Amino acid sequence: MRFLLISLFLAGAIWAASDNPAVNKQVMAAVEEWKRATLAKDRQALDRILHADLIYTHSTGKTEDKTEFIKAVTGGPSSIEAITLMDPIVRVYGNAALVKSKMDIRNNSGGNVSTAHLDVLMVWIRTKGLGWQLVARQATRLQQ
Repeated sequence: MRFLLISLFLAGAIWAASDNPAVNKQVMAAVEEWKRATLAKDRQALDRILHADLIYTHSTGKTEDKTEFIKAVTGGPSSIEAITLMDPIVRVYGNAALVKSKMDIRNNSGGNVSTAHLDVLMVWIRTKGLGWQLVARQATRLQQ
């Protein structure tokens, strides 16, 4: 019985996924805003685009909340120079969206430039008055 209920739930979730190009475009615009704000170390924009309940997990396993992430991005010693998404896949489920992508992040820490090659899953939720906000991110480092 449990298997049947789980199967029905998953089938419903798959069926409910939106393939609305306009909504997918809105979600990707939010991803681009996150990238722009991160690269610019724009505290105000990050505060707007990140949800209060943010869970941001790096490929190292380190997890930060919204305050910690903003502080690390805007005041930390390292500087993110570039963020490149490759072939993002967007799935929208009502007011929630998943963005799955390969991502390269180039950092410059005191002249030491490195690029992290990642597989990333971002969870976005649509909130009243603020639009799409990043509520969770999980990254896995890819072997090169």
